[in-house]
Amino acid sequence: MINIYPVAHNSRKNKEGLTQIRIAIYANGQTRYIPSGIYLLDQSQLVDGNIVNHPDAKRLNDTLRRLINKTRFNIDILDYTYGLTAAEIVRLISPGEAQKPLTLGVILENPGSDDPLGQSRFAP
Repeated sequence: MINIYPVAHNSRKNKEGLTQIRIAIYANGQTRYIPSGIYLLDQSQLVDGNIVNHPDAKRLNDTLRRLINKTRFNIDILDYTYGLTAAEIVRLISPGEAQKPLTLGVILENPGSDDPLGQSRFAP
């Protein structure tokens, strides 16, 4: 069984002193975290998976629910998850470098390279 839930830890604050909410994925005795991009002043603002005591709590809760639902959907479409660890699940649902589309941004990230995607991307 795979559990997905939001967490916030005061020990993981950024330079501004804000705590980021992360999406925890628990499977087969392992937990891995995916950053959500939502920041709170303190972990006490996250109670039972809901954001409270925040001026924009309703919108942030909607965004958080959408992220959790999208994560759940991406896991549900995998063919086999019973034997996978949390790290393997996160790797499978996360877009990797091999799935990165060729855009102007990708080309501009590697201005000195003739092949912006790298030779290893097309290696057999």
